[in-house]
Amino acid sequence: MSTLLSLDPAVRGCGAALFVNRVLVAATYVPNAVKEGSGPYECAQVAIAVMDWVRAPINELALEIPRLYSRDKSKGDPNKLMPLFGIGAALSALCLKAKVHAVVPSAWKGQTAKPDRVHDHEYVITTRVKERLTPDELKVI
Repeated sequence: MSTLLSLDPAVRGCGAALFVNRVLVAATYVPNAVKEGSGPYECAQVAIAVMDWVRAPINELALEIPRLYSRDKSKGDPNKLMPLFGIGAALSALCLKAKVHAVVPSAWKGQTAKPDRVHDHEYVITTRVKERLTPDELKVI
């Protein structure tokens, strides 16, 4: 049996999807019980929360990792992205036998910007993901 855990990491919680034999069987937002800080401890705690949700051995782990750009091309403080690497490292350590796929955002979503107001229209990435799911998988989300 092949199990793939796919994550959109953040320190306060992760978007998580679990695939068994390439079929989506569960998807959720896994919150971090730790509400302050963004250091190694907080990264480890969100990774542990994800694995508590999974409760299964993982063969493959797909992680979105940040892409750092030069100051003139980036918005905000790039240091705020560093905990995402910590979350990926913590999950990789918890899934020692898993093949890890580290994917930068542009590799899976291209250069699409987030909408200014999410409620005005469906985010283009949401539409792309839904187009790739079967009717049974859509029921999971």
